[in-house]
Amino acid sequence: MDRGQGIDWFRAEDGWGTFSTKEEQDGHIETRGAAFVFETGEIWAIDTNLLSCDVNRLFYTDIENKYIKSLNTYIQFLQRLEIMPPYKWIAGLTGIKGRTMGYPAKPGHSWFRNGGHICVTDTIEVEGCFNVGDTALKALLPFFEKLFQKCGRPRPEYLGVE
Repeated sequence: MDRGQGIDWFRAEDGWGTFSTKEEQDGHIETRGAAFVFETGEIWAIDTNLLSCDVNRLFYTDIENKYIKSLNTYIQFLQRLEIMPPYKWIAGLTGIKGRTMGYPAKPGHSWFRNGGHICVTDTIEVEGCFNVGDTALKALLPFFEKLFQKCGRPRPEYLGVE
């Protein structure tokens, strides 16, 4: 392991990975995200920052933006390795039961701040495929729709418009 500017890396027999670090006030080191690339081209990643901001709320726009940005990054990485689509993906969230979901009421509006729909499940996981010609939003839409479904309402069509 090598220490860097808040980013560390590790090597294993079957791949290579990175993780972010943050030194807490008591001196212990904490990580909230990691990614590992297997020699097969499979990528595993975890990021807990999105859920650590507020234990009672989900910020949908932040979730959508982060997942889209991450998938785009992984696609670019795989294409640089000359691994071409289709790509299978699994997206998930865990630790969300009892949280309310905030999202813009209309395009350009601010978050719902009081109340809202409460998520009734603790874990959401969806599998899908990214094909040639897809956008990350199009590929991940089933995951985003299931998140809304488990939080009590359909996903508004105006969100994430490309």
